[in-house]
Amino acid sequence: MLHKLSRESVMLSPALLIAGVARRLAEARGAPDPAAALLAVTREAHLLWEWAVRHFEAAHPLPEPVVCRSGCSYCCYNQVELTPPEAFLIADFLTQRVAPERLPGLAAALEEEAKGRRRLSPSELARRRREFPCPFLSGDHCAIYPVRPLMCRAMHSLDPEHCRRSLEAEALLPDRYYEHRHDFARTVSQGLTEGAQTLGVQAGPLELLAAMTQILADPQALPRWLQGREVFGAGKG
Repeated sequence: MLHKLSRESVMLSPALLIAGVARRLAEARGAPDPAAALLAVTREAHLLWEWAVRHFEAAHPLPEPVVCRSGCSYCCYNQVELTPPEAFLIADFLTQRVAPERLPGLAAALEEEAKGRRRLSPSELARRRREFPCPFLSGDHCAIYPVRPLMCRAMHSLDPEHCRRSLEAEALLPDRYYEHRHDFARTVSQGLTEGAQTLGVQAGPLELLAAMTQILADPQALPRWLQGREVFGAGKG
């Protein structure tokens, strides 16, 4: 862990950020098109994370540069958690870019991948993560980059060789990173979670692959979720 800097100095109150995101999400149900409003609020939440990071780093220049670049995908072999609104945003992104006749095949392929992972314990899955890249990793590039989850947005590196060694090792190696990027991601994510709780819908964290298999298999997943019905299985995903 490196350079734990104070957010208070740039007047970014976590409580206010959480409350603001939660309020905006809770208002979605009263919109003329609740589903579209929910997706719009989730996009705003992602933009809020980007703004908070830029604002903070403008006030506190980084001692070392972040070295992440296009085509560097070492972190794309970790299990990703996300909020339900983020899962629906990804599903919307996919349905707009994948031909309708191909969606069932995509859903089936994701379900087959999920079955393979479910046979392993969390510790075994972590140890063998090199065998399980993100299903949306294509040629070392993220196929859903514009709508990637907050957890992915927060990931960054100060040393690409360390990332390579960590992926090749059987256990995650201690790393250096800027804590504020993760703090802001957790804060915005909590706002989305609390907003979902206010709506009385499923709000717990999901695992990316499991969530996408369930949403893509059910064209009415988002309307049913907004109605408070169970869309996601017990636990994460």
